Amino acid sequence: MTSTTPGAPTPVDDHDADLRCVGRWPDLHAADPTRGHRPAVMDVRGDVSWEQLARRVARLATGLGRAGIGSGDVVVTLLSGSRECVELALACARVGAVIAPLGHGRSAPELGRVMELAGPRLFVTDDELSDLVAEARDGAAVDFPVVRVGRRGPDGYDALLADTGDLDGYRARIRSTDPLWMVVAGGPGRRPSARFVSHRALEQISPGNPAAGAHPLVLGAIDDDARAFRAIVSQLAVGGTVVLPRAGCARRTGAVVPGERTEVG
Repeated sequence: MTSTTPGAPTPVDDHDADLRCVGRWPDLHAADPTRGHRPAVMDVRGDVSWEQLARRVARLATGLGRAGIGSGDVVVTLLSGSRECVELALACARVGAVIAPLGHGRSAPELGRVMELAGPRLFVTDDELSDLVAEARDGAAVDFPVVRVGRRGPDGYDALLADTGDLDGYRARIRSTDPLWMVVAGGPGRRPSARFVSHRALEQISPGNPAAGAHPLVLGAIDDDARAFRAIVSQLAVGGTVVLPRAGCARRTGAVVPGERTEVG
């Protein structure tokens, strides 16, 4: 199948290169018989194994491709701790898009300035933050669709999930120097700025210690854009478990993967 959607990823035949893509990490970990059944992400809704995460990332990447999200397009996220934080970053990596995860605490005018800076093709947020995002977008000189996690219907997150992960038609040609992560600097009260981090740079975050990832990474909060995302990527690279910070998750980790450790927050 070949995509005809303008801006969507272009089919390629270099499957070996694709397997080195950050967005294929779930496939590689899911195929490991010692790791595939273990939790990749834990949030208040439960655990997501590497096998489940691989399927969800494939479906989401296909859905992004069908929506015309492709190489170089920016997807901004403003999310509390939930599995969507992780799977969106990996799906964007697979279709060649750029993920721009934001921390909390900005006012509507400040968030509007970030929107103008990023120029997103898509904005993903929690349903409870949709009023703030709408106010910010109304005051900004840009327009884009907003997808809401926790809402049903055409603007709900589940609408992005394709029925199957048919990536043959939405496989991006990704170079190691292509940007994957847009780091937004400048918190409340400061003018925002941005820098881009490539696929290669994120791949190099992976710890050299073979034991890395043996214990879950427990995030106290996602309120520092760069530190939290870097910590998540480092843990995913080695097939570890990321525990996201909504109430109740951190208290359960010891029973699932002994020896919890806290990295951020």
